Amino acid sequence: GEGSYSPCNQSGKCGLYDFYPVVIAAAQQAGNVAGRKALLAMIVLDEIRGRLAEVFSLKTYKIDHVVHGAIATAAVYGALMGATAEQIEHAIGMTVAHYIPYRAIRAGKQLSDSKGASAALSTEVAIM
Repeated sequence: GEGSYSPCNQSGKCGLYDFYPVVIAAAQQAGNVAGRKALLAMIVLDEIRGRLAEVFSLKTYKIDHVVHGAIATAAVYGALMGATAEQIEHAIGMTVAHYIPYRAIRAGKQLSDSKGASAALSTEVAIM
């Protein structure tokens, strides 16, 4: 309920649907991902984001919440496309090494143009 503890309230945003399109894209590309598997992938994506929010507060470091989504995207997209664990690990490493948006894009009276595209940009980086 309202005021109750949530790791997302403490550590960053959760529950955004910005990252679900990557599951649909992977399903379309792979051609072997049925509805049940796609829904499971969306749940896994949110589970990864939630667990990351529990253990690593992006707000503390003034990093935008889409980083958790990018990490989850790399893992889920890789799994759906048949990547090995090592390939997924490399994809996550490259995402974290090369794409860290700061919360400054969401601050102030005139927001940065990249705010609206931050989830899409992080997803693009994660799957490339």
